[in-house]
Amino acid sequence: MKFIGVTGGVGAGKSEVLSYLDERADSFVLYSDRLAEKESKPGGRCYSEIVKAFPDQKLYNADGMMNRAAFAKEVFSDEKKRLALDGIIHPMMREIIMEDVKEKRTEGKYKYYFLEAALLIEEHYYEVLDALWYIFAPIDVRRERLKKSRHYSDEKIDAILSKQLDDREFRRYADVVIDNGGDFSSTKEYIETLLKN
Repeated sequence: MKFIGVTGGVGAGKSEVLSYLDERADSFVLYSDRLAEKESKPGGRCYSEIVKAFPDQKLYNADGMMNRAAFAKEVFSDEKKRLALDGIIHPMMREIIMEDVKEKRTEGKYKYYFLEAALLIEEHYYEVLDALWYIFAPIDVRRERLKKSRHYSDEKIDAILSKQLDDREFRRYADVVIDNGGDFSSTKEYIETLLKN
């Protein structure tokens, strides 16, 4: 089973690629943000550490669930707090993901295990992946998609882009670059070629 990371900037079409891969019987796709959300809930593996680091009751709903809006306000206005939260969630995610990869390899059901994570490069996943796929689309195409699908303003797009790696950095770590700037049928064809090798 090949362990493949899928990364790319906002608007490049990662979701489209991942949902196509998810439909394949020989592929398993893990969305790390969904996993992080699950493990940050009561009973999840990150939850007690989060509560210990952020004990203020106003950050939680009556049922103990994290109040996401309150947390975002608390954490994103304070770099120290953001790093503290990341320091709990990211190492635990990596541990859970690596356990899951090992388990799925043992089961032998899948040929490919695709991991989607926002910080694949920043969190050094390339050290444990069999390959890192970079989904690329030109910046003007990405902007157009974000305006059309998410109704983002130019200011919002600029703010998001300023926090993401640039094209050179993605290419520096990528084993494969998938151009998803045009018609998705060409992207699918190229993916199929990659999976045959």
